[in-house]
Amino acid sequence: MFWSVTNVGNWIFDHSLAINSLSLVSTLPVLQDATFVCSLAWILYRIWQIYQKPVDELVELLGLDIPPVPDVSLGGISPDSVLLYWKPIDNLSTSLKHAIQVNGIK
Repeated sequence: MFWSVTNVGNWIFDHSLAINSLSLVSTLPVLQDATFVCSLAWILYRIWQIYQKPVDELVELLGLDIPPVPDVSLGGISPDSVLLYWKPIDNLSTSLKHAIQVNGIK
């Protein structure tokens, strides 16, 4: 038998009618729902796994470069100003920006 586009199209059409008559199409939403629930469960499980890892292990795993915290001390307080002293970090090859916040306000 010679397969032409018309023959293939007719074969697909005939078999799609058979699938509709067997009501296999009605099971597709159930499969989609099951796939969605499994995917959501997998994502929640992976988030839980990340949440359970210590921060130091995550920093090492992701290769993050977290700068050291400067040693800050309070020198004095006046009604309109604050005097702070801090020791700069030893590694001067990095460029850092320091922001001071009091009660979440810069």
